[in-house]
Amino acid sequence: MVIRQSKAERIPARPLVIVMVFLVALALAISAAAAQKSTAPVHTQRGPAVVTTNAMSPDAQDRNAQILQSRNAEHHKITVQ
Repeated sequence: MVIRQSKAERIPARPLVIVMVFLVALALAISAAAAQKSTAPVHTQRGPAVVTTNAMSPDAQDRNAQILQSRNAEHHKITVQ
């Protein structure tokens, strides 16, 4: 009886893993060096990209006011008792 070996068993895995890790580390080092040497101009905006205002709808303002009132009422009950 002849036992056949697959090609995967003939190729040792450890050297392949070592080579792959080395190549990934080399690629990372090259990209980091290229990023540090980059002289691309930095684009800045003169104002904020997003204007943050308190533009809530009237319904949201009413709901928030009710929540705050109920919290104040509960807090007042706790501190009075």
